[in-house]
Amino acid sequence: MSEKETLSKPEQTKSEADATGAGNSPFDANALFNQHKKSIVRVSDKINLAGNVLDNTVGSGFAIDFLPGQSADGSNDSNKDACRFATDNHVVAHASSAATLELGNGNRYPFTVELKDEANDLAIVRVENVKKDDCHPLEITDQETPLKPNDPVLKMGAREGSPGFTEGTVETYFIREQAAGLALLPGEDKKRTMLSALTKSNLSQGGDSGGPMLDASGKTIAVMDAEGPHVMAGTPAHLLLKNLQKLKAND
Repeated sequence: MSEKETLSKPEQTKSEADATGAGNSPFDANALFNQHKKSIVRVSDKINLAGNVLDNTVGSGFAIDFLPGQSADGSNDSNKDACRFATDNHVVAHASSAATLELGNGNRYPFTVELKDEANDLAIVRVENVKKDDCHPLEITDQETPLKPNDPVLKMGAREGSPGFTEGTVETYFIREQAAGLALLPGEDKKRTMLSALTKSNLSQGGDSGGPMLDASGKTIAVMDAEGPHVMAGTPAHLLLKNLQKLKAND
């Protein structure tokens, strides 16, 4: 889904917010963000605007797997280290050869798309020559629906180049075709499960597509897909884990 397409959700009344637990802070969002923000990357590409070539944020991503380099004799070779990152398929589907990932340290790298999962709008990309100290994989849940209504969630993203977060509470798990106002992407499964969360702070931040949604323990429970003024939605992370396991089986 593009940044212009958003989920629609009526503004909550105070009583509705209290009912969802949105008026209470069940965990320290700032501490959780600071603990894991090094995992977040910005996905950008070049655009030509009236003859000027500009760097444009197209989405976010996050580290999921470090690959230690090996020399021909099987010994470790740090010069061949690599890191895998997760994002949305719609973020990288039309990326040009000039597209890059920007890590938290400010370094930018070209990337290779290793896996595209159009049905679930997921993608895994690989970046070469990323040292272990710059690759901070997040833990990914293997559960299909790990959270229940009112559980706290934290969404992280690149925010036009600067990492940031949105705090929220779980609303429900729902079927993709129930998301009003969002046209299905080519190959997308309209029957797939998604997670929706009611936004508590930092409303509607552009550029976060492909970023992680974390539970209170810091485990990735969904990959950010779309958002509106008071709601955000993501793809359950167990699907991402299955895709990663497929790649690792062939390493």
